[in-house]
Amino acid sequence: MEGLSFSTPRLAAVPLSLSDVDAGFAALADPCLCAYIPDEPPADAEALGRQWARYLGGPGAEDEQWLNATVWLAANSQVIGAVQATLDTHRRAAEIAYLLCPAVWGQGYGSEAVRRLVHYLFRTAGAASVEARVDVRSRRSWGLLERLGFARAAVIPHANYFKGAPSDEYLYRCWAPNSPP
Repeated sequence: MEGLSFSTPRLAAVPLSLSDVDAGFAALADPCLCAYIPDEPPADAEALGRQWARYLGGPGAEDEQWLNATVWLAANSQVIGAVQATLDTHRRAAEIAYLLCPAVWGQGYGSEAVRRLVHYLFRTAGAASVEARVDVRSRRSWGLLERLGFARAAVIPHANYFKGAPSDEYLYRCWAPNSPP
């Protein structure tokens, strides 16, 4: 399988590349993006480059694949975010994450990107299920998942601790067509 890539009439997701760090930094530096995740926004393009280099290095487990892509607006070739998936090839299960810059929130780009990511995971990567873990305070994020047909499978109290407070998470899951839950 090649790197993660897909397109829609409005978006193009291309495999993560260090050559796109400057464009990615412009989209991913907003502190709003990190309000409900342990990470801090990258301080500069070099910091984002180091993070992406780790992602490009791949996972330590042999039965995992890391699939990462930058999301671009097709109309003006501007990076608006990133999507990622960790694929457990043994279990045929994927866990996804997504970040889109606040300037494009509310325009359907997040739903469009995540819908195509899930489609890619089911049709191209062979996943039978896709999961996402979302901080319970991140209403936009879990609302997006629910609009796409994900079901809330669990509430995980104190799943994480960051920025001085515990973080409860929702676990969302969806199944590939013709795959039993």
